[in-house]
Amino acid sequence: MSVHQLSALLAAAAEAGGSVPNFSDPPQKARADFAAFLGGLPVPDGIAVEAREVAGVPGLQVTPVNGSDRVAALYLHGGAYVAGDPQGYLGIIGGIAKASGFAVFAPDYTLAPAKRFPGAVDEALAVYRVLAEEVGADRLTVVGDSAGGGLALALLVAARSAGVPQPAAAVLLSPWADLTCSGESASGRADRDPLLSRQQLLDAAAVYLDGADPRDPLASPALGDLSGLAPITVHVGTEEVLYDDAVRVADASGGTLRAWDGMVHDWALFWFAVDESAEVLAEVGATVASATSIKETI
Repeated sequence: MSVHQLSALLAAAAEAGGSVPNFSDPPQKARADFAAFLGGLPVPDGIAVEAREVAGVPGLQVTPVNGSDRVAALYLHGGAYVAGDPQGYLGIIGGIAKASGFAVFAPDYTLAPAKRFPGAVDEALAVYRVLAEEVGADRLTVVGDSAGGGLALALLVAARSAGVPQPAAAVLLSPWADLTCSGESASGRADRDPLLSRQQLLDAAAVYLDGADPRDPLASPALGDLSGLAPITVHVGTEEVLYDDAVRVADASGGTLRAWDGMVHDWALFWFAVDESAEVLAEVGATVASATSIKETI
């Protein structure tokens, strides 16, 4: 798929009532525009969606109609810490649930500026603790996209510091794991990725951090110590402004890097129209299923 084809998809979504968000806008506007954009995307058939609260954090539990209702994945959505919610990501969450055959829980963690750093990390860790006790950490996979990918990685780092067992695996989709945006791709691939810009990310980071050090390992885990974490798989498009974040995370953690030729940021959102988008969700689902099946056969 070319960037031109993606631009056509974004234009079609805008005509259907959405608009491409600009995370440099005030948080309320960015959030509303992002919700409208995501609301223009379809939701897959074959899933059951139920509101659920875990550790005091509301969210959605998504179960495949023909699968197990046991939670096997914790999903953390993107939106630059200032936008997004599980409802808007049902295409990705539902795709993973169907591909894995297991339920996925996605918390609606509190966004900035209502709660600043490290609020999202604190809520994610609290949810993870409960789910890990409920199903077993070694039967749980942590998944996240964009800011949610960075948050998933920060969760692993926070769990390590707190002495909480690591999950069976973690999967990061287009992770934003360096809030300083120091990777060369943040500028060097700006004309190749229509979904994000370095300035937008820096502006959103300023809202989330509220003066905190962007190099804090819970804010920018790509800049910290990633040893001793769960096995990590990182999926990234070759055209992404966040390409360098993905490479650094995979290298520093000893994880697996899957670079998808021609894809741009968060291409999994377009599972209904792009072959590679459906394929990456199938791979994530397979990772979740594999992590679970290993434990269940012991």
